[in-house]
Amino acid sequence: MNIHEYQAKELLKIFNVPIVKGALVEDPEDAIEAAKTVSDNLWVVKAQIHAGGRGKGGLGVYFEFEMLEDTYITTVVERTLFPPWGLNGGKEALANNCYVIDQEKKSIEVPKATRVSVTKGKRILLQCGGGGGYGDPEERETFKVLDDYKQGYISEQYIKKNHPNVKLS
Repeated sequence: MNIHEYQAKELLKIFNVPIVKGALVEDPEDAIEAAKTVSDNLWVVKAQIHAGGRGKGGLGVYFEFEMLEDTYITTVVERTLFPPWGLNGGKEALANNCYVIDQEKKSIEVPKATRVSVTKGKRILLQCGGGGGYGDPEERETFKVLDDYKQGYISEQYIKKNHPNVKLS
């Protein structure tokens, strides 16, 4: 099936699946309030994951779940070995993966596994990678890099590595 996001929303609406209207948020509290218009605790968030490049990489998202009781999981995550590549000098994006994280923040990869024991308090992190960047990261306009930083999309360390000519004041 090849449909656009607006078509998927229309289809879900037919089956009474609550759909949130888009919301511009500027901090985590605003994001939670926007998400609560759909559900108190079950959300899907679409976020920008940057691969280095003159142009941004594609969309990606992380999902993290805390286990409230002992359970077993089965995972089937594809494209974990080779991350999406960049074009014309752009950097690669993150690959897909799945991790089980314990209370000491130690993690194990479980991209394809059956009946993995996950005890109460552990977390599952599902990493859905984005697309690679386009063009040399050093050619990205300074104001765009600074805006990405201001929006929280990239870190100071990321700027130092991929945009060494951009200075934070």
